[in-house]
Amino acid sequence: MKRVDLHIHTTASDGAWEPYDVADEVLRAGIHIFAITDHDSISGIKDALKAARQHNLKYIKGVEITSRAKDKICHILGYGIDENNPSLLKLCEQNTLAMKKLNLKQVESLIKKGFDINLDEFEQYTFDKKRGGSKVSNFLVDKGFFPSFIDALRFIAKNVEWISEDYPSPNDVISIIKSSGGRAVLAHPGSTLLGKQLTEDEINKMVEVGLEGLECYSPYHSETVSHHFVEFCKARGLLITGGSDCHGPVLSRKLGEPKIYIEDLVLDGLVSDED
Repeated sequence: MKRVDLHIHTTASDGAWEPYDVADEVLRAGIHIFAITDHDSISGIKDALKAARQHNLKYIKGVEITSRAKDKICHILGYGIDENNPSLLKLCEQNTLAMKKLNLKQVESLIKKGFDINLDEFEQYTFDKKRGGSKVSNFLVDKGFFPSFIDALRFIAKNVEWISEDYPSPNDVISIIKSSGGRAVLAHPGSTLLGKQLTEDEINKMVEVGLEGLECYSPYHSETVSHHFVEFCKARGLLITGGSDCHGPVLSRKLGEPKIYIEDLVLDGLVSDED
């Protein structure tokens, strides 16, 4: 049975591995089919394709797009996308700008809370992407406020603005992914950012506008939750996917966990019968 991991991040977003590192680790872990799904970025696809060919691995082009469903952050995975599609490129660019604006608001809020930092210093700040994490979280670590970017992120999530009003709706993201030739899949439906759960009605409405699948198998899901979403997908003829959401060695989520096999999934054209 062939193992699969369809949710991995690289330094193109907030992961600690380069695409070549991911391919090495995928091979070492005994995974046969993988996808890199960076946040609002497709810049790692070219290198990932090269690395996959060198290792004789099956690679599915992917991306994870941030959207906003009222007061909830919702991540939509796009698989089999055309990375040169103008609408998709524009969407990634817009979300990157939205994140930059949000980061500035976060720093302003932290200053008001008494943090001895300033905007000019933050804007000029750079860090080694192989550390993983976001610019704000690493900035706070290097300023000595937190021991790790995880601690910084937890503080930010609880104490300052976390959702950009500029993020697109899930419906818009689904539409653009489909227009790029991709398949839109809801990431870890049992766990959204900040822990605010999507309701089944909200997910059904996404299906009505073109959502094609759910990431049923995820480290955020118990076996019971995974089973629930598998049955949800089967009842509606949706894709069934899964992945580790691995960001490299900087987080506890490990590559290839939970263990997912091709027989567990419904990928419907994303991989050929020979794969």
